[in-house]
Amino acid sequence: MAYPDGYNAMNNGLHYTDMETNGNDFDLVKYEIKTGKKVEVLVKGADVKFNGKTISLEGYSFSPDESKILLTKESEHIYRRSAKSNNYILILKRSS
Repeated sequence: MAYPDGYNAMNNGLHYTDMETNGNDFDLVKYEIKTGKKVEVLVKGADVKFNGKTISLEGYSFSPDESKILLTKESEHIYRRSAKSNNYILILKRSS
């Protein structure tokens, strides 16, 4: 199993996100920058499914407005800085 590393600061400057191990899955969790306190689980890894099967998350990135997340699975290094992977888009909130 690959282990994601690093974290992503959120646009509001008050929070960051990181992937946290939860059994065999990874959850995407939001924390306060000042205290490191967990604020909420944004995405439960066990709940992310495609065609009825759970997708084991390896990485993620937010859209510029943080309303969508690009989820990465099955990354394969090809050459130097090149890779291929399966990607899925998860909509967190709908714009009005």
